[in-house]
Amino acid sequence: MIALLFIAMTALADPIVAGSQPLPEPSSPHLQVRDGVLIVFDGYLDVGFFDAQGDGVAYDRASGLRGPREAPWVFYGDPWANPVNSQGDSADLGLDRTNIDRTDRIASGGRPTFLLNTWHPGIALTAGKSLQVDAELDFEPRSGELGDLGDAVSVDIAQFDWRPIEKSDLHVYIGKVESTFGIEYRVRHAPDRFGITPSSIARYTTGTPLGVKVRGSVRQVFWYSLAATSTSTISERFGHFKNESTASGRLAVRGNGPVRVEVGASGAAGAIGSRQAGVDAQLKASDLAIRAEGLITDQTDGQGDWLRAKGGYVEVDYHLANWLAPLVRVDRRDADFRAGPNYYDSNTLRFTGGIRFDITYNAIAKIEYLFIDELGSDLGGDNDQVETEIADNVFTSSLVFRY
Repeated sequence: MIALLFIAMTALADPIVAGSQPLPEPSSPHLQVRDGVLIVFDGYLDVGFFDAQGDGVAYDRASGLRGPREAPWVFYGDPWANPVNSQGDSADLGLDRTNIDRTDRIASGGRPTFLLNTWHPGIALTAGKSLQVDAELDFEPRSGELGDLGDAVSVDIAQFDWRPIEKSDLHVYIGKVESTFGIEYRVRHAPDRFGITPSSIARYTTGTPLGVKVRGSVRQVFWYSLAATSTSTISERFGHFKNESTASGRLAVRGNGPVRVEVGASGAAGAIGSRQAGVDAQLKASDLAIRAEGLITDQTDGQGDWLRAKGGYVEVDYHLANWLAPLVRVDRRDADFRAGPNYYDSNTLRFTGGIRFDITYNAIAKIEYLFIDELGSDLGGDNDQVETEIADNVFTSSLVFRY
């Protein structure tokens, strides 16, 4: 696959220019319809190939671990520790003996797999200087079974964007909106993400809730983002804890000099007692970018299931040339999850290394390798001696075309 990506880069690329800045964005043409409404179409296509160790499953039943008395099944590892694309899909979700009817649309079984990760079309309609409507979809072709096609379609964003004060950066969003928590949501799409895979805490911060959001700044130094929504920013694929009315927000300080530094703090509170808090920072200086984020989360569904997790990541990207850039990321996630009748004890450390090839502005090729280390149980007592290593490292690649 690496050879194929290199051949594609060589065949498609314009003559490479010396320098190490990212390729410039071309201008955006538009259509104009009735009453002066402007329409812009955009989107991207993301095709990938991955090869996961073992059977592709990143967790296992822990016969030697003892969980809460009411949980007959105890598991270690993390079902989404081995993502294969920018959506965070696992190579294989396996069978966890749960009583929940869960869908696994990839189910690689440890086999090397080509995957059309997503086709993501978008449309923006602008009326005057103060109102815009944005809508974006995700089409995910997947293999089905037993008569099910397997393909999935979802609404990613569908929002009104209103600027009540002309010549200000105050925006009011209504609909299915972007997250207000942390910074990773800004790069959750394949063309925007420097590498391929999301961090281990992205599942708590990058969901698109339904409600009202306000974003703006004071002199473009102090930035704020506040939201009241009927769902949260959690996109955990277990399906728990996301349909809860939530208040969330982020406050940040940003410097806009040659070395751009931003530091922020986020918080969220749900109507039935869920809580989440986090801090983030990023630095951009010429060819170098450093991002870091950490959080703690305590979620409940109000019916006996709960999640308590903490984690974070540090990512470093560097442009060796305007078409070539390596990245390194370190992730940590420590979580206890009760989803009856199961109990999950996750304590993982992950190292990710990758290379990005900007063939043109429109065409991007990426490769990554994820090394995943299960650090052992933190249930205490004899559980600390239980062997919890899983063969779940992943090689993955992506070819993205944006338009």
